[in-house]
Amino acid sequence: MRRVSPVQPPGRVRTHFFRSAYRPAMDRLDRTLAAIRRPGFGVLVFDDYADAALRERGIRADAATDLFEFAVDASTPRASLGGVLASAGQLEPLHPLMAPPPDRGTMLGVRLTLGNGTSDTDRSLTDARRVGASFVEIRANRRPGQFPRGEAHVDARAVAGAAALAQGAGLVPVITVALPGMPGSATGVTRAVIVNALRAIFLALEDVPCDPGRLVLRMPLISPGPRSTQSIAASSVASHTLDVLDEAVPTAVAATWFLSAGHPLATVRDHLVAVSTLSAGCGQDRHLGFALGRALLEPALEGWTRGGSARARQQLAAACESAHRAMVPALASS
Repeated sequence: MRRVSPVQPPGRVRTHFFRSAYRPAMDRLDRTLAAIRRPGFGVLVFDDYADAALRERGIRADAATDLFEFAVDASTPRASLGGVLASAGQLEPLHPLMAPPPDRGTMLGVRLTLGNGTSDTDRSLTDARRVGASFVEIRANRRPGQFPRGEAHVDARAVAGAAALAQGAGLVPVITVALPGMPGSATGVTRAVIVNALRAIFLALEDVPCDPGRLVLRMPLISPGPRSTQSIAASSVASHTLDVLDEAVPTAVAATWFLSAGHPLATVRDHLVAVSTLSAGCGQDRHLGFALGRALLEPALEGWTRGGSARARQQLAAACESAHRAMVPALASS
């Protein structure tokens, strides 16, 4: 009986701003959010790890392009994969890039380049819209030594400002809060670091014209790091994760996507099953999904070394289906 009423962060949410300004952009946002809120919505993430993994395995660079094109193929819509997120650099080999609309195929997301000011962010947003993106990832981790001890490891003001600009451009901001290189962290450390960062971000969002109901949070499941000697049950991971949402995330947030934080797919799937089952059992109305990179790409790259493109695509589809079923309690055990 662990559920408590979610606590809203202090301060006012300026929802009145959105009733009159940027109406076309808000309509675009709402169409995207309608798709994002479907049960078990999943995103395949092509991040820096993908490039490094290809080099380590000796797989040619165009393997990533092959998998990307397979994932966004509008002719094969699948419930298990709703979106693909990539950096601008990883999109460059795709000419021309034809992103499918949100109601057909897989949506496209692009990681924003925040740069040194508003002009850099605006330019990145323009590039995202040019390639047909529906959402943009925003992350601004600070390295140790870049912030005073006790402060959040994220640049909360930069994140909040970019999120407001993204909404103004009609793109759903996906705010990613990842652990700052802590593979050996215990559960309690993971929880404290993530709560600290979330509180800082949502506090900063109160000072900009950004609607929390039109943004997505991407965060790790609250578990020990992949190199930690601590071992806890999946049910405990679920309880800690939902407690963090209750403690630090407004219920208005459109959706929460979980990242793998370096854990393999089998571990992530067990955790996702526990989270989705506990959330449903408690009657929560939060929209939960996944946005995974390494956990989904590892099986695909393993397939590539054994059977080339066809085997890699098969393994990727199976991995996405496994994660999707984990997020839908009715499918998790079947």
